[in-house]
Amino acid sequence: MVPLASCTDMATPITTAEFLGLSTQPGDTQTLTMTDQLLGGGSGSLFGGVGLAAGLIALEAAAGQPPVYMTCQFASTIQPPDELVVTTEILTKGRTVCQARLTGTSADRTVLALLGATGNRSEDHRRIWRQMPEVEPPEACEPLRRLQDTESLHNHVDVRMARGMFGFAPEDAAGRGAASGDASTLFWTRMPNVVHDAAALALMADYLPSAVGNSLDQRIFCSSLDNTIRFVSPLEVDESSEWVLCESHVEFVAAGFATSRGFLWSRNGTLLASANQSMTAANPRD
Repeated sequence: MVPLASCTDMATPITTAEFLGLSTQPGDTQTLTMTDQLLGGGSGSLFGGVGLAAGLIALEAAAGQPPVYMTCQFASTIQPPDELVVTTEILTKGRTVCQARLTGTSADRTVLALLGATGNRSEDHRRIWRQMPEVEPPEACEPLRRLQDTESLHNHVDVRMARGMFGFAPEDAAGRGAASGDASTLFWTRMPNVVHDAAALALMADYLPSAVGNSLDQRIFCSSLDNTIRFVSPLEVDESSEWVLCESHVEFVAAGFATSRGFLWSRNGTLLASANQSMTAANPRD
C-alpha cells in the first residue's frame, strides 16, 4: 500500500495554479495540459475539483477580486495528454461585484460550463450561525492509505478520517474508517507544499462526496454532474498548508443519483466555505 499523499518536503510551497500547471494566455484565457497528477484515479480522467479550481483561478485573474462562489457543470471529461482551455467572459462588473461565465473546452468539445462571482465589499453585518463540530485533532487520526500505485491527484492530498468511512476507498485500505451509522462524515485534509487558497479548497471539497459510501456502509463510485463552492469571506492564503476539516452530509441517494452538502473549516474553527454536489452513484464495476 502507498500513502495517500507522497509529496516531498519543499522549502517554499507552490501556488495551486503552479501545482495545476495553468498557463495564462491573452484574452482572459488559461490553458491546462492534463497530467497524471490531475486525474481522479479509477477511470483515469479529470478529477472534478481540478476543473472547479481552474475556473476559480481564471475568474480571479480576470476580475481582480476574490471569489464569492463558483458552480461547475461537467459536460465531458478529459485525459492526458489533452489540453483544457478555460475562457472567461465577464457578464457584468461593478465597483464591488463581478459576475462571469467560463467555458472549459478541449479541441472541439465542451468539457466544463462554469458560472461564478467575485466581490470586494465593505461588511456591514457579520453573523455565522453554524459552528465547527467537536472532533479529534488530525494527529489523533490514522492516515488514509491507498492500494492504487498509479499517479493521480490523490498522491498529493492527505486525508485522515475523524468520523465515518471514506466511501471511495477499498475495504482493506488502512485508515479508511468505519461507517458512522448515518449520512455524515468528518475528515481532515490538506495539500502539503501547496498553499491553501480558494482553488486548493475547491480541490479538497471534491472529497466530500465520499460520504455517500459511508451513508450506505459500502464502497461507492460517484461521478459528479455539478460542483459548487461558496466562500464565507476573502481567504487569507495559508502558506503553511494547515489541516482543513471537511464536514459532509448526504441528502439523498435515489434513482442512481446522490446529492451531498458540506462545510470546510480551518483548524481554529473558522468557517471557510460551503460546498454541494449532485452526482451519479453506483457500485464498483469489476
